[in-house]
Formats: sequence, C-alpha cells, structure tokens
Amino acid sequence: MESRIRVLVGKPGLDGHDRGARVIAAALRDAGMEVVYTGLRASVPAIAAAAVQEDVDVIGLSILSGAHESICKRLVEELKSRDADIPLVVGGIIPTADHEALRALGVAAVFGPESPLGAVVETVRALASGQPLPAPAPAPAPGIPATRLDKISWATKSPTANMSTRRKSRRPSSTSPTERHWSWSARAATPAWKSFSRSAATLCTTWRCA
Repeated sequence: MESRIRVLVGKPGLDGHDRGARVIAAALRDAGMEVVYTGLRASVPAIAAAAVQEDVDVIGLSILSGAHESICKRLVEELKSRDADIPLVVGGIIPTADHEALRALGVAAVFGPESPLGAVVETVRALASGQPLPAPAPAPAPGIPATRLDKISWATKSPTANMSTRRKSRRPSSTSPTERHWSWSARAATPAWKSFSRSAATLCTTWRCA
C-alpha cells in the first residue's frame, strides 16, 4: 500500500493570523495527505526539529509578517544542520519581487492569497513524489489589482446639509435627488462597518462592503 504524503504546516514568527494556514491544511487533508500543524508563533528551530521528527515529505510555511526572506534563510540553515533534505514551500503576503530571492535561498514554490488551492495541492504532491512541478500561473501585473468594490463614499461640502438630508431621507414625501441618493446608499450598501469623519467643511460617510 502506498504511504500517504506527510506535510508540516508551520506558522513562524509573531504573526497571529492563521486562517490561511488552516485553509491550506484542510485542503491538503482533503487531498488525502497527513498534515502536522505547528500552531501559532512557532520558532524556526522548532519547525525544523518537528519536520525531522515527524519525517515529513514537504514543509509549508505561512508568513504574513514580511519577514519571509530571513525566516526561510534560517529554516534552510536549520535543515542543513540536521542533514534534512525536505522541500520547502511558502505562502502568504509575499511581493512578486521577492519570489526569485526566495527561490535562490532554496524555496521550491511561492504562493499568494490569489493562488488556487488545487495548485498548492498539486505542487506539494509533485514535490513529495519527486515529479516535475506543474507549470506556474502567469505572473500578475505590477501593482495591486482591483478585484471588487471596496468602498462607497459620499460627501458634500456642507455638514448642515448632510445632517438635514439624513433626517429628511426617512420621509417619503418631498425627497430631492440628493436625498434619494442618500437613502439608496444607506439601504443598499449592507455595511460591515461605518466610519464617520467630520470637519468644519466636509462630512464624509464611507461604507466598506462585504
């Protein structure tokens, strides 16, 4: 019977956000792999020691702190000191400009928030079996792509006019186009949170849409 692929998912550093790491771990388990999760704030030596002790086939790191280069360099050194040759993949908020530097350190693959789970699973499976890596997805264009509507903002020059519009918008009788716009925004935005910033000349209401 063919043995199952064993993967260690590590969350090094002081970053306390592990939702992405848990999503990856669940995807790997659903693909039939055994996953060892180190938990939050694992040290680099502890990750290397756990990888050797658990005899894993691949190590995956989730890094959101921005310290991906220093962490990966230290982990590669720790693995070499233990005579462990274990492929390393990294995911998180990692600028495209840093991908080549990470590969030069010995990282086999780099993933970001936009990477499909299927691509992560197939890459881990290929590394564990010694097969060629699947073709990477095309590199994204420089900058931050706008993928959805983030905010709806509405502002006027007069705080008094804004406040009176807000009160009048609840009355269906005499509603001007400005008042109807306010009423539509308040009902259609379905806000997750609202922030109000008021100055002497401007009142701006911003909704962040889910």
